[in-house]
Amino acid sequence: MNPFLYKLEGVVIENKYHLRELLGAGEFGVVYLTDEVVKDKLLRQVAVKIFDNNDNEQLIELIEATRLDHPHLIRSHTAGEWQFNDKKKKTERLYLVMEQAESSLQNRLEQGKLSRKEIVTTIREVAAGLNHLHRHHKVHCDLKPGNILWVNGHWKVSDFGLIRNLGNRSYARTVHIMGSYAYMSPESYKGEIRPAWDVWSLGILLQEMLTGTHPFAATTIPQLTTKVLMQDPEFPEGLSDEFLTILKGCFAKNPKERWTAQQVLDAVQPRRETLPSIDQLDLTSERPGINYYKLRDLLAAK
Repeated sequence: MNPFLYKLEGVVIENKYHLRELLGAGEFGVVYLTDEVVKDKLLRQVAVKIFDNNDNEQLIELIEATRLDHPHLIRSHTAGEWQFNDKKKKTERLYLVMEQAESSLQNRLEQGKLSRKEIVTTIREVAAGLNHLHRHHKVHCDLKPGNILWVNGHWKVSDFGLIRNLGNRSYARTVHIMGSYAYMSPESYKGEIRPAWDVWSLGILLQEMLTGTHPFAATTIPQLTTKVLMQDPEFPEGLSDEFLTILKGCFAKNPKERWTAQQVLDAVQPRRETLPSIDQLDLTSERPGINYYKLRDLLAAK
């Protein structure tokens, strides 16, 4: 990472984006809390991600992020290329302007135990975002607490640096191990990119929220890899049947047998009361000798 990117407080990009505070840094760049200003008037506060380099992977994230539109995916407003002088040399960097988040799931987990209602809401909203990606043949590949952001009272999936577009294929192959090891699926170690990868990661998130434990606890990456590939997940005692069923669906070793994001979403959607059919209703009146069965039959016969 270019050290210059950590020292941009007070810098103005394109005479519009006033970088205020460094919010975080990752493998591909840095994110700043930013004032969007036009003619000395503050329009809004946003988050600006500045990429460490301008290679194709960063360009992919830029393009994909600006095309995504869903209530549970972080919204990107615009993007561009910024030119500046670094050690008397002109340098260009891609940047992405996004809606500002207030916190992350990582921050929330560090604060303590989540209530059942919080867990259900989080899983429902994250699964909804993933389901949108998968329906459009995209795989996130890096779902983890730090990439799930709290924005205006809702959880949103963010950071599309590793997103892959499958097109009309059911999966893709890569020769590079990518993503965060703690959340990687068995097939990802073999270079397979499938929507089921994201569902595996979602299952790990769910167990972490429920119990603070990892289903494949390990102290080294080789140990973790062995457990993910060869062993069953470890579930703490006391989990409800509802959550245990979801976890087992998320951790099927065979990605073809694993639950989809839609199945997870269906499992945590609010249950609607099923109304009885007309055949199950009592159509007698409170007045003796009167009922509406004949009317029902006439209406059915039109």
